[in-house]
Amino acid sequence: MDAAVRIAPHVHRTPLHRSSALDARAGFNLFFKCESFQRTGSFKIRGAANAIFSLSDDDAARGVVTQSSGNHGMAVALAARLRGIDAHVVVPCVLVDSLLPSPQHTLAVQTYAGPCPGRTHRL
Repeated sequence: MDAAVRIAPHVHRTPLHRSSALDARAGFNLFFKCESFQRTGSFKIRGAANAIFSLSDDDAARGVVTQSSGNHGMAVALAARLRGIDAHVVVPCVLVDSLLPSPQHTLAVQTYAGPCPGRTHRL
């Protein structure tokens, strides 16, 4: 199955914008694909959804694990939730708490990588 067909039900069709002022300044046409309007705020959901929905049912039943400090982890967690499988996202200790996706948003288990004084390991 083609990746575009596989992910279509799970991602937003994001707009393509242009700016005549920037076109004039650059001397050629510029196109802006607004992936910030995607479900997780970035294009990462496209690859994550394709990978997770490409898994066999047996492999998917085992869940997925990723290590990420941001958009990729959120995308994997969302794609796993959409597929109905478990996701574990390992995040670095140095990640600022405000950058962590909330477990309520992702429904993934977040675990800190390595010993992290003052942080709770959640596995």
